[in-house]
Formats: sequence, C-alpha cells, structure tokens
Amino acid sequence: MARRRSKPTSRASDQEELNFKEPAATTKPPRMSTDTEKAARLAIARRAQPAGTNDTVRLTVTIYLSRRQAERLAARAIRGEKNLEALLSEILEAAATDVR
Repeated sequence: MARRRSKPTSRASDQEELNFKEPAATTKPPRMSTDTEKAARLAIARRAQPAGTNDTVRLTVTIYLSRRQAERLAARAIRGEKNLEALLSEILEAAATDVR
C-alpha cells in the first residue's frame, strides 16, 4: 500500500520575502561606451553612405508624423522655396548646433 505524503508545513518566517522593486543582479555589467564620440563615429560609419564631399553623408531615416505636421512642414518648405529634405536637414543641423 502506498503512503500519502503529508503536506509540508509552511510558516511565513521560513520563506524569504521577494523584492520586485529591484531588478535581479546580472552577471555582466551593462555595456557602456566610455567615448561617445568614438561610438557615434562608428555608428555613422556603419549606417551612412558618402554623399558628395568628404564632410557630408547620406543617412536614410524614416519619420512618422501626423498629416497636419507633415503638411505644415511642406508649407514651410514651399514658402522657403526648398524641398522638404533640405528643410529637414536645416532643422536638424540647427538643433545639433544648439546642443553643442
């Protein structure tokens, strides 16, 4: 005849309390570049293609905008007698210079 197993007695003091607020310790530290400028040069070298002169590159980017935003940018480009790509390039260059 088979014996039934008895239920283990569980006491609240025997179990550890789980802490869900802190992430579990990982074995590897997160990869962080010490030289961000070097990492940026490497990323552009991999993704961008040369365009014309040595100091310009072609970087293909997909931008998702609302129709209203896209129409406003197109109207701004038309008023400035530029194409949309040239306007976006100017906006990005101005923003990059403001960050420096």
